[in-house]
Amino acid sequence: MSRIFRGGFLAAPVVCLVLLLSFEAFSQAPNAERKTLVKNKEHLAYIDRADGKLTLVVELLSDFSDETKGSPPARDFVWVGIDINRNKTSDSGPDAIFSVDPKANTLCAQTLYGEQATSGCGAFASAATYEAAFVGTAAQAKPHPVFTFVFPEREIMPDGKGLNLILRVHSAEIGSVMNYPERAPGKGMYSFSKTISVKF
Repeated sequence: MSRIFRGGFLAAPVVCLVLLLSFEAFSQAPNAERKTLVKNKEHLAYIDRADGKLTLVVELLSDFSDETKGSPPARDFVWVGIDINRNKTSDSGPDAIFSVDPKANTLCAQTLYGEQATSGCGAFASAATYEAAFVGTAAQAKPHPVFTFVFPEREIMPDGKGLNLILRVHSAEIGSVMNYPERAPGKGMYSFSKTISVKF
């Protein structure tokens, strides 16, 4: 029996176990209510609601290079904008942008200055968390970038009924930037005139 043949028999169970663990890590919690936000060949985004928390997961399904750290533009990143008062306007008070601080690789919470600018990191104290991983999931077995934001429900959805949000997803390997939804003509990057509406 060849060395390669023996190795194949040994490697197969290990690979299956690793993939199974990856799938389990990103599976839906038993008591979670899931809302799919984006689903296409490039991206999957969804929100799970459970135990007073909202977990936003964004997967870059066609990006197989680990560039989840470093500085833009040579890194993958995701940011999410929340129209917290749900009035379709980019208000400087309640509304917020959540992204990553590339230096510390931690959550970056920002307030808005209209549709064109933000305050920068640390504008307000957020209890949300951020994590970037390069793993396989149930949606894509091959390792790919997966971004997870966990928010206390009361922080971004005070009425407990729903929220309006926008997403920006950047893939360094592919060289693409996608806005969900696409911004309306003449509107700024942080405009909430068009949003993904989520109802619970």
